[in-house]
Amino acid sequence: MQKQEKQFWLLFLLLNSLLFLPRYLFELDTSSFLPYQFYAEGSFVDSLKFLFYSRANYDVFRICIEISFLLFGFYVVRKWLNKTLFLIPFYLFYCFFFLYQIYHAAVSTIYKVEPVFFNDVQLLEHGLKIIFNKIGFFEILGVLLVVALFVGLFFLVKKTIQCLVELRFGKLSLGIVFFIIAMSCNALLNWVYDSNYAQHVFQFPLQIMRINARSSAEAKALQAQMATSEALKYKASKQYDLVERPNIYILFLESYGRILYDHPDLKNDFFEVAKQQGKLLKENGWYAATQLSEAPVTGLSSMVSYSSVLFGYNVESYGRYMGLLKNKNILEYEHLLRFFSRKGYTNYWISPIAGYKDFDVPWELYRNFYSVDRHIRFSELNYTGQLYGFGPAAPDQYTLNKVDEMLDESEKGPRCLFYVTLNSHTPFHAPDAVAEDWRSLSDGSMEGKEIPRSQFLDQPKFEDYLPSIKYQIEFVTQFITKKGMDNDIFILLGDHQPPFLTKDGDSFETPLHIISQDSSFIAGFEAYGLDEGLIDEFPEKNIRHEGIYSMFLREFIRNYGRDSTNLPVYLPKGITF
Repeated sequence: MQKQEKQFWLLFLLLNSLLFLPRYLFELDTSSFLPYQFYAEGSFVDSLKFLFYSRANYDVFRICIEISFLLFGFYVVRKWLNKTLFLIPFYLFYCFFFLYQIYHAAVSTIYKVEPVFFNDVQLLEHGLKIIFNKIGFFEILGVLLVVALFVGLFFLVKKTIQCLVELRFGKLSLGIVFFIIAMSCNALLNWVYDSNYAQHVFQFPLQIMRINARSSAEAKALQAQMATSEALKYKASKQYDLVERPNIYILFLESYGRILYDHPDLKNDFFEVAKQQGKLLKENGWYAATQLSEAPVTGLSSMVSYSSVLFGYNVESYGRYMGLLKNKNILEYEHLLRFFSRKGYTNYWISPIAGYKDFDVPWELYRNFYSVDRHIRFSELNYTGQLYGFGPAAPDQYTLNKVDEMLDESEKGPRCLFYVTLNSHTPFHAPDAVAEDWRSLSDGSMEGKEIPRSQFLDQPKFEDYLPSIKYQIEFVTQFITKKGMDNDIFILLGDHQPPFLTKDGDSFETPLHIISQDSSFIAGFEAYGLDEGLIDEFPEKNIRHEGIYSMFLREFIRNYGRDSTNLPVYLPKGITF
């Protein structure tokens, strides 16, 4: 093989490998750079399949069928086709593939779902707004690096095409070309799409884009269908009267996921904490019922998860969430907070992120969508202590106690308080311990280690996860036992699994706890499979986030309604629009 042939194959390998680099970087913790495993595993035939068909190791040594065919096709017609006429379209085509591979890898690995562009485009837009909300040195540096990357890709493509114009394939190179063409044709003829597509050695991105386009069209049609649903007309508040109106606290514990049950380095310590806090609750007259609940997402889309619970509907994706948010007809639907509002409750929503002060948040839109009477923001907390992690934000312990104190001074009538905690948000920068006096967190007397402000999509450290969850459970337990009234009901629920820490095949389940001093109310949830305490003793049985609304409403009306025999129907899979 001549020197120029070697140069071409090196460039060919580099062009192909760069397309698969995004997935490898996302799977860095579980993949090796070289696919060495075939030497030690299986028969010779298995080794060949591992090398040339499919492998779970997400290395970069794979072939893009379209890029290969275009380059080999240009080699055939290079005498009749000006290289400049081929260079620009090929470069744009390659860049488009490269960007799509980044998008596909990000959605597949972070959210553990198949990408649907109609659902994902607004999520990507939202993420970019967060990243570039404040333009600083690192944002400018990031833009410059991206520009440099695409300039580098241009010269790489140009060099490859120039090499093709000048070389002549020898017998060995022609053999490699025919092998690649044969394997590519075999992949095309026997191609069956599955969720493990990224493991294929010979990949066909255009077909993946076609499937994405078809799924996007289906998602768009489903969104249009929602506007005429009969479910919008259902009004539980008109059918059921309440004789008691206990206060409701709906607390979503960020990243509180089933990994705590399944991971050997987490389970024992987590169970010990859960048992201790469950015992503390019981000693103070509180009863708890617990079960794992399947979330619609596995990471980062908290609004999809908590909206599924509040609406009793599988929101499923950010695109569907945005479709609901912008659909005026949905304002007629009686979700959980709207039910409470129509029964005389005042709904409070805590939004205490200190960062993104200039971020344009459509508060009025959210207020109407979720039936919120008052959003409580960071500026109202009068917090002057150390800020933590995502946002950044005040310690959750301070936020919840401060808001409760604020409401005690001004509120009349029953309340429903909603809060998605922040200190266990990736990358899990939480306070070292729960303070005995929550006020000390603001006066500076309890400051501990210096916590850097987390950046969007920061890679978390595994060892930081359990302490952040332990902090959440302990501060909530302390709040309930110290501040909870005898007519309070607490709903604690994980929004999703911790992003980046979970892997392919991990479940979407998160712990659900319902806590009250009313033992008969808590006992009613045994019929749905909930166990006593803060640990699900039978985690193979679960409910779904979208089923929680009807389950809770049914038991709530059974215990606090005028007629305990006429109850709402339990919908384990939620409603259908």
